[in-house]
Amino acid sequence: MFPLASLLRQGARAAASDARRCAGDFLVASNALPITLPNFSHSGCIARSVDAHGISLARRLSTATGQAASGRPDLLSKGRQTQKRNRDLGLYLVTLVVGMVGATYLSVPLYRMFCQATGFGGTVRVGQTVEEKLRARRENPDAVVEAAAAAQLLTVSFAASVVDGMPWKFEPTQRSVKVRPGQSTLAFFRASNTSDRAVTGVSTYNVTPNQAGYYFNKIQCFCFEEQKLRPGEEVDMPVFFYIDPEFATDPKMKTIDHITLSYTFFKVSEDGEDEQE
Repeated sequence: MFPLASLLRQGARAAASDARRCAGDFLVASNALPITLPNFSHSGCIARSVDAHGISLARRLSTATGQAASGRPDLLSKGRQTQKRNRDLGLYLVTLVVGMVGATYLSVPLYRMFCQATGFGGTVRVGQTVEEKLRARRENPDAVVEAAAAAQLLTVSFAASVVDGMPWKFEPTQRSVKVRPGQSTLAFFRASNTSDRAVTGVSTYNVTPNQAGYYFNKIQCFCFEEQKLRPGEEVDMPVFFYIDPEFATDPKMKTIDHITLSYTFFKVSEDGEDEQE
């Protein structure tokens, strides 16, 4: 909004002031004369004053209008920039949400691929099976390695957990076992569905210390495979593992005598979720 009314009021006040001044001059001049005659010069003063103030007012209005007109492109440009920023922000948020959802579904298979490629967490690397390791050990035994493995005793502890919101009870049936490198060992984990619906879950695992995972092999394992439990169902899940005998001769493993194998279950689906969605 332009201050048009204010400008008009200022112009009117200035013109009235000049009119009063010119009228005063006219009365002084008329009192000095023997007869009263109209002083047309003072009328011209009033007219000139009004004209001058009218021109000044018109110039001020023109300047204000020009400034406002020149400011409109800036306002339009800022508006377009704001819309572009909002649009870019919206696209970024949508992409972020889609990426997070995709990462949730792909986390387990990607983790499995990573472990198979690197041997991380005790996963047998692609192209090297436990059977091949055992065969090579039988065919070409290393007396030094075998003697060191027979002399070392390790403690393997077990841990279990479920993510928030998964209605399962999950725990190891034994807290720990004593094993020697090169010895195959069987352990069990117990899972039970405490809800009134069938729930499908999948587990990941981890071996700590991390450097020990290179020698930790699982011959049989329920990890990375979907497990579906009916309401109230309880199952025992076996883990058959084997620690390479080379563990005993690796200088990096010299201070390690305790290994922890832990599993975490994630909920994949629950009966009735599709209908509710």
